Amino acid sequence: MRVRHLFWILTAAIGFALPAWAGTGGSPVPPVLSGATKNDDKAYVGIQWDMNVRNSATVVLGYRSAKVGSDDKVHGAAAEVTFALTGPLRGPGEIRIKGFDGKRKSQGELGVGYSLLHRAFLLNAGVQGNHVYGGVDYLFGPGFKPYVGVNTLGRHDAVSQTATCPNGYVLVGPSCELDD
Repeated sequence: MRVRHLFWILTAAIGFALPAWAGTGGSPVPPVLSGATKNDDKAYVGIQWDMNVRNSATVVLGYRSAKVGSDDKVHGAAAEVTFALTGPLRGPGEIRIKGFDGKRKSQGELGVGYSLLHRAFLLNAGVQGNHVYGGVDYLFGPGFKPYVGVNTLGRHDAVSQTATCPNGYVLVGPSCELDD
């Protein structure tokens, strides 16, 4: 009989004490990481050396609209116009519209355009790195025009991720803990 009374007294004591310990201990909850993006729009200027169809120095003026993600991926579009400074044909060169995709360090480019000097439509493929670029135009009629150059387009700025916690939790360091 004494053992049974002792058992019930201990059970009641533990039962009354449990609510005081509720919410303490346990493992922390990991935060939810969400990727952020930002627009990185820039006007740029460059100088390039054209080869094959037209051996000349050319100035490039352009505008580039990029979307940069927290995963370092970059994509967007650019419009540019060139002006031939040297060589037999001088003046306005090409007008190009390009799409690009890649990482913050470098992006591949594909585009279309028109050569005012050669009076020909063109297809474009190239790569843009940190202040350096290269590519090739295929002008319908005259043929291929490879080029290399330097410009004011550097690496895109990094975008950070956002950490959030579920309701009732607060972010403490790298984890979510119960809000007191």
